[in-house]
Amino acid sequence: MANEFDDQGRPHGYWEYLYNNGIKQSHGEWVNGVKNGIWSEYYSNGNIFFQGEFNMGVMTGIWEWREADGTLISKELWINGTKGIIE
Repeated sequence: MANEFDDQGRPHGYWEYLYNNGIKQSHGEWVNGVKNGIWSEYYSNGNIFFQGEFNMGVMTGIWEWREADGTLISKELWINGTKGIIE
């Protein structure tokens, strides 16, 4: 089941957000109100806007950002919340 809350009312577990037209806007995992794991966000046309990983709320690993037509804008390497462009 998606979009659940913990006992303190914070988002917890897998969440999926939709645009008004029913197309997926974003999805990812919450742990007691903190983003954790792979998160993806989409344009309203369904193409991916960005995808990257959080480690308990901190951006980490490789993040990719794209134009609405799918063209890669940038690829970024995040280490403990600090950004370094790799492409």
